[in-house]
Amino acid sequence: LIINADFAWTYFCARRFDEAERQAGKALEIDPQFFLARYYLGEVLQFKGRRADAISEYRKAFDLNRRSLLTWHAGPGLRSKRTKE
Repeated sequence: LIINADFAWTYFCARRFDEAERQAGKALEIDPQFFLARYYLGEVLQFKGRRADAISEYRKAFDLNRRSLLTWHAGPGLRSKRTKE
């Protein structure tokens, strides 16, 4: 599961957006609740100019795992503060 998502991100970073979209889709076939694959799919769709679809995927990712997604974007400062609490 995570390997499919990682491949999606690797393709995304290589600007191979169609392959990245397919790979994220494979991860979501295995587990539609895997928030990281949803987030990566949102990134891909945004860069492909499909903003409405991207927003939909971002919302799904956020709803699936609000705390993890917020921590993911918070940066190391907030992550270290949360681990100290």
